[in-house]
Amino acid sequence: MTVRVPWTGSLFSVNARILAVAGICAPPGSRLYLVYTGWMLFTQLSFFAAQVQGLWYFWGDVDKITLDACLMVAEVLGIIKIATFLRRQSDFYRIVNKLDDVVTRQRHSGDAEVRSILEASRKTARALTVCVTLLGCPSPAVWTASPFLMALVGGGGGAAHRSLPAAARYTAFDTQSPWFEALTALQFFSMQYSFFTTVGVDMLVVSIMIHASAQLEVLNVVFCRLGKSLGSSVENSDPGASSSYRANIYSCAGSYGMSRQANSAETTTKKKFYGELRDCIRHHQDVIQLVADVERLLTSMILTQVLGATLIICVTLFQFATNIDNIGTVLRVSVYMSFMIYEVFMYCWYAHNIIDQSCRIAESAYCCGWPGAPASLQRAVMVVICRAQRPLALTAGKFYLVSRATFIQLINASYTYYALLRQMSDH
Repeated sequence: MTVRVPWTGSLFSVNARILAVAGICAPPGSRLYLVYTGWMLFTQLSFFAAQVQGLWYFWGDVDKITLDACLMVAEVLGIIKIATFLRRQSDFYRIVNKLDDVVTRQRHSGDAEVRSILEASRKTARALTVCVTLLGCPSPAVWTASPFLMALVGGGGGAAHRSLPAAARYTAFDTQSPWFEALTALQFFSMQYSFFTTVGVDMLVVSIMIHASAQLEVLNVVFCRLGKSLGSSVENSDPGASSSYRANIYSCAGSYGMSRQANSAETTTKKKFYGELRDCIRHHQDVIQLVADVERLLTSMILTQVLGATLIICVTLFQFATNIDNIGTVLRVSVYMSFMIYEVFMYCWYAHNIIDQSCRIAESAYCCGWPGAPASLQRAVMVVICRAQRPLALTAGKFYLVSRATFIQLINASYTYYALLRQMSDH
């Protein structure tokens, strides 16, 4: 199956453009994009190498070591996301193409309620992607400029008082011109590309979660309608039949296939009910497979993200507390910590929405017009209800569910580690 780059006419076109700026999603027809990708990889790997060297060079300085380790963990997380996306790019595109195709068919169904759900999810995913990108994009510039602003305010100057924006060690001439200016510019590009790769992959994943949740919401609507619309022809021909089963179900013409005209109203209704139930089950199976594909693709990356975020939040809290008098450091770590917390929050919030919507499937199936239906149809509905008892969910490395409760546990763990680090520093 040929995969399509979601550049135009896709739910994920904004995500594709952010990933293109990040250097990991080539626009159609771009011949020199590999050069751009190579430059991006150079900035990331050189920054990582300088941070590793900085661990040895700054050893004994708790403040610089913790800041260096914090940035290095974030850099490692970014490199993992780059590697995951580049290695599994076709799998990402396959999931995106599947969602695009399904949503396109559903939009042409003529069902106003289904279309409103799909439109709301599209607007949410796009607005969230744009807002997070625009709000976080200036953070590397803030990080780069704050040491210079503080030096101007404090009157510090000369090579002896210089320090690179990020704690790292490149050469023995880091603070001497012109190396200092060149390395400062390199660090800016390193942090800017790190931001774009991180937010690009994150927002693609979150957008997939939003649209997967919307598919479950559509399925809940369809199940609730199943067998509820009264069929006047059946009602007139068989007044003693159950009102729930006397259905001309699923009034949305064209969404699901209609049965051929049967000889009796009862046979026609049975075929319609069975056909609509069968298509609902197939839709449910497709969503189950979609979530399973996302889980298989991202479970390891989500695990590293959660573990890394716990450490980063802990260290930035420590930096904030120990440098409370340094406005520049406080500004930098505040912006950094806020972005990291919100990044994990988005994962947990929208993954939890998938759990919520999948938990509703059993109730929605139970609310369909199964009373009075033939035993075979009742058994089919019962199978759906039994399967829906096990909700769909994403996990972090198969260890625990990604949910809102996980976010609270992460914040609590970060504060616990911060208290331990602060106690060790005081002694």
